[in-house]
Order: sequence, then C-alpha cells, then structure tokens
Amino acid sequence: MATKTITSGENKTKVGTTGTELYTRTRITYTLDENGKINSDTVKTDILFQQVPGDPPVVAATKTGNGRDFTFTKNEFTGKEYFGADAQKSLKEGALKTTTTQQIDSVMKKEGLTADQKQSIKASSVASNPESSNDEATLADVNQGVEFSNQLINNQAIKDGDGIRKEYGQNLIYPITFPENQDRIKFSMFRYSPRRLEVNENLGATSKNRVGEKTIFGNVILPISPSISDQNTVSWGDDTLNAIEALAAATAYRGISEGPKGIAKSIENIARGSTDPALKTAAAAYFAAAAAGGNKNFLSRVTGGVLNPNLELLFNGPQLRTFSFSFTLSAREPNESKRIREIIRFFKQGMSVKRATSNLFVKAPNIFDISNHLGSGAESDHPWINKIKTCALTNCSVNYTPAGNYATFYDGAMTAYELTLSFSELDPIFEDDYKDLGNRDGNTVNKDTMIGY
Repeated sequence: MATKTITSGENKTKVGTTGTELYTRTRITYTLDENGKINSDTVKTDILFQQVPGDPPVVAATKTGNGRDFTFTKNEFTGKEYFGADAQKSLKEGALKTTTTQQIDSVMKKEGLTADQKQSIKASSVASNPESSNDEATLADVNQGVEFSNQLINNQAIKDGDGIRKEYGQNLIYPITFPENQDRIKFSMFRYSPRRLEVNENLGATSKNRVGEKTIFGNVILPISPSISDQNTVSWGDDTLNAIEALAAATAYRGISEGPKGIAKSIENIARGSTDPALKTAAAAYFAAAAAGGNKNFLSRVTGGVLNPNLELLFNGPQLRTFSFSFTLSAREPNESKRIREIIRFFKQGMSVKRATSNLFVKAPNIFDISNHLGSGAESDHPWINKIKTCALTNCSVNYTPAGNYATFYDGAMTAYELTLSFSELDPIFEDDYKDLGNRDGNTVNKDTMIGY
C-alpha cells in the first residue's frame, strides 16, 4: 500500500455566482493497493485557494470518497465559509467545477496514471450537478457504476461451482511420435475472463485487455489441417435518404444540439427554400402519402417521378470470423489410443458450460488460442498462414466410425476417429491489429509483408 499526494497548478476562477475571483488549485490524496488499483472511497480531494499569488494555500473545500458534496471550511475569524454560500452551486455546475475538473485532468495526466486509476479518482473527486435529472447521469455517476461493475469482475461475483477442471495436460501431442520438423497447429485452452469497463469523456465502452492473468489449462498439438482457409468479412448495406427525410433529420439534429433556437433556424431555412415549385410538389406528395398510410408510390402515380432516394452503400459494422478444422485420428499403439481419448475429452469438457455456486447463474466455457507453427521448433506464428484471435469453441463433433463401419482394436478402442471443431473469434479484426505483427514472438518476416489476420 502506498499513499501519494498530487497537486495541480493554480488558476484564477470565479468561486461563486457573485463573481468573486480567487486563485485555486486542487490537491488529490490517494492510496495504491498491491495491484496498483485505487479505491475511490479512500480518495481525498482538497480545493486550495490563495487571495494573492504566493500566499500560503488555504483549504477551502474538501471531500473523501464518493460523497455527493464537498464540505466547505470556514474562516476562523469571521465564521463564514471562505468561498461564500453560493460556492457549492458553482462547484457543481459553474466555473469552479470547470476549473477543478481541468486541474484534476491535468495533474493526473502529468502523474502518468492509468485509465483505471483516473476513473477511480474522478469518480470521487468530481462534484455532481444537483439539478440534473435521473436520466442524465454525470460522468462521475457513470464512473461509480463502472467501478462497481469492475469490482464485481475482480471479485468474481459469480463464484465457480464444484468440479471445475484446471489441468488438462500441457502438451497433448498427436501423433505421439510427432516429427520435430513437421508443421503443426496448437490449441491452448484457458479460462474466459470479461473485459474491464472503461468509461471516459469520450464514452469509451470496454478496454482492449481482459481481466486477470491468462493461465493455460492445457495444449493440444496436431498436424496442420489439410484444408486451411479464412474469410474476412465486414457488414455493408444499402441505404436511402431523400430530400424530405434529410430536412427532417437536419431539423431534429439541430434541435438536439442547439435546442429550440436550432429548430427555429432550420424551419426558417426550409421556409426560405420552399419557393421552389418542385420542393412544394415533393413535400405535398410526401405528406399526402404519409396521411394515406405511407404509400410511397403516391408521388409516382401523380407526377410520374419519385424523390431521389440517394441510394448508397453504407458501413454497418464489423463481423466476427469463424473457423472449422477437421482431423482424422488413427491410433497405431495403445498409448496413442489413450492420447486420442484425452484430446477429444480436452475439447468436449473444455467447451462445456460451467455451473456456479448458485443455481441462479451458469458461467462461460473456456476459450482457446489457436496458432500455426513452422516445423523448425520455434514458437513464433507461421508467417505464411493467417493469424487467429482468441476463440470460443462453438461446436465439437466426433465421428466414431469415419470409415463407415464399426471397427475396434482388441481393447475396444476405435480404430479411427474424425474430430471436427468449429470456432468463432471473440473480437472482430481492426486495422491497428496489424501493427503488432512482424518481429513479435520471434518472427523475422517484415510486418508489412506478413499475411496477418
């Protein structure tokens, strides 16, 4: 545990609605636990002021933890609050809040705090607006909810039930006499962990990294599948926006961003352009069609034309990739039969849904890293085959009679098994994923010429 104090520079600001101006600065005292995390309930925030630059600073307002209000200190001689009776309002919605927030952001950036640490401090130190509605949560309120969610994640609020297996064998290799110079595919299984929530001024949603350490439960190493392919897809779709819809959207947008004045301005612009006979005809036909139940062919019926739909192909969002692998596993000795059973069990049990201690919940199955490797023995990814992000195993199919007839060895082991696995990546592919290619994991191929994802 380490306690630190950071203090911002000073700025001249109005400390109340009466217009009084003072030089203020903000001081933050926080404690880091052994994991480098900050509990916002222990963060102390002091607002200091100087009537004249160079004077010793005086604490005018203070708060500790997630309390809603600052406590303002009083002048021991006059018995009145240093900032005046209306300073609380200025600290919640006025110039004092703006200055304090800017000082906090500046000093945290200078200190080099992580995003999580910044969130914990701001959740405690930024004052809330008492007049905002329940539906308009401030960023501090959101951060408090985010911190609570992250505490649930860190503390594993949904506990594991009994029978959770955490060891499957670090290297289940087939065939057991795998040649060192043969290319291979490796499946590494580990526990699913959620992402931490990260909400900031830009309303970011989740962090790139998942919570906790990645502990490998086991690995399966097989000859590379005979059929190798990938398919990168992105969702696009056609969309239309005619002139009337564009005007309505522009009016709504200005109303949201500028308020009633924006709406009035949009209506004024529409009225100015309504002298165009074609626009009058289009608008009349459009609203007549809407009144008649939305018959879009009304304008075509009465004029022989339609509003220009401005048809365009627009981006809808990313899509997740899927991968399928098929392996025929034939044993050549009893130990290899045992190894095949272990490999099948590895995938079947690993993809199974987990029970929680409470019957109210179930927990996610394990997830997998999949990588192709050259037969040189290096652990670096195969530079000539696509990379795959962390995946969930969505289907595991086993054909116990791939030759079309029932056949066993003397001990009852099947002579061959056909194992088919279907995976789906947990995250879509983004362009900046390619910047981590190249020399990572020992690859010496130029990152700009690697296939990547």
